[in-house]
Amino acid sequence: MHSEIDKSKHAFRRRVLDQAFSEKALADAEGLILENARRWLEYLGADTLESGWTRSRDMNDWCNWLSFDLMGDMTFGRDFGCVTKAEHRFIPDVVLNATKFVYVVRSFLTFTSLASTNLKLVIRQAGFWPFISLVRPLFGTKWASLLMPAGNAKENVAYAKYAGSMMDDRLAAEAEKTTNGGEGANGTTDQAHRRKDFVHYLLHTKDPETGQGLSIHELHADSGLLIHAGSDTTAITLSAALFYLLHNPSVLSRLTGLIRSTFPRIESIRSGPELTSCNYLRACIDETMRMATPVPSHLPREVMAGGIEIDGHYFPAGTVVGVAPWTIHHNAQYYPDPFTFNPDRWIVTEGNEESVRIARAAFCPFGIGSRGCAGKRVAYLELNLVLATLLWTYDMKLADADVDVVKKVKGGAKSRHRDLRDRQDVYQIWDHFVADREGPIVRFKKRQN
Repeated sequence: MHSEIDKSKHAFRRRVLDQAFSEKALADAEGLILENARRWLEYLGADTLESGWTRSRDMNDWCNWLSFDLMGDMTFGRDFGCVTKAEHRFIPDVVLNATKFVYVVRSFLTFTSLASTNLKLVIRQAGFWPFISLVRPLFGTKWASLLMPAGNAKENVAYAKYAGSMMDDRLAAEAEKTTNGGEGANGTTDQAHRRKDFVHYLLHTKDPETGQGLSIHELHADSGLLIHAGSDTTAITLSAALFYLLHNPSVLSRLTGLIRSTFPRIESIRSGPELTSCNYLRACIDETMRMATPVPSHLPREVMAGGIEIDGHYFPAGTVVGVAPWTIHHNAQYYPDPFTFNPDRWIVTEGNEESVRIARAAFCPFGIGSRGCAGKRVAYLELNLVLATLLWTYDMKLADADVDVVKKVKGGAKSRHRDLRDRQDVYQIWDHFVADREGPIVRFKKRQN
């Protein structure tokens, strides 16, 4: 659906997909989110030292593993097992490397004079490749090995096969459930039958205008989009939130105190009036997405026949236009002192109503309009529940290893953005459509009371 340029076809698929994110669907998803979050916390807090603190955790990895398990569970009714075992921990890297690959190819097409430059620098400076439509059909096939590095191509094929098998199993389970009147084989009711995941809703949802549902091909394609778009972007926001909380102790203390005073037990952390009342939690999440926008660069739009005028400039048909959300989110006209993490900029107090209104009007981490993210409410639900349960359960601090990450980023800053790359209070991201990042490296300890 993301790449569908036919407006009527996109509108049809969007109307169907939106119903998979209804209030009922979100209520069903909440239990899956909490179940995965609590399991993640259990593994996160294992292997403690005599001091009670855990060993160092690279939260880039841990947030990736959680978010991919979450989307696997909410889409297929079965997680990828990234948190509990190492077998499928390659999946987050496969998804990111696929987007990097697009940038690498464009690097060689556009920056041929940089052939001798460090490859990582080339990758990080590249942008959208205009010929991706020619290569996309090869992803997940043996032909990808002719274009991608051998290891990446092999893992890409492995992921495509694994995700495809999960979808096939889920469709078979749903068909069996329908045949047996809601039960599995031999009258049993297994996990896939009990849960109403996104596939369940997409299979049983019809477009209210046409009465049609998604084809199996469209279902495969859109479930893949849910995994990709819903996993990496959530992981980025979680890891960035931990970075900014740990680099702003007063914010961390205030938010932790709010969560622990609002919820007497971890089981009481659920969607509802109490969680909604934690407006400082939402402010921290929004400020994180402003500072470290999960999709930093523009979503390209092609000017249609007749051309268009934008801000006094004429653009002919066929021109690709767009504005990067990261640029908007760091514009001092909308966000004064834009490189400072300040959740209070989102909270209305006497005298700042207009500045909050402007900040919210410019805020666009999920896109805008008919192409805006269909899973916005699910993303907020995940982020609220995961951060609340984490802060309720653990104290946390930066590990010494995080200094090495900062030095590594600082040492690699060879661009016109050197001043920004040298800042230790800014979470460093690199644009590959979704954002690449490193760290933070964190240690955890169970709260004392």
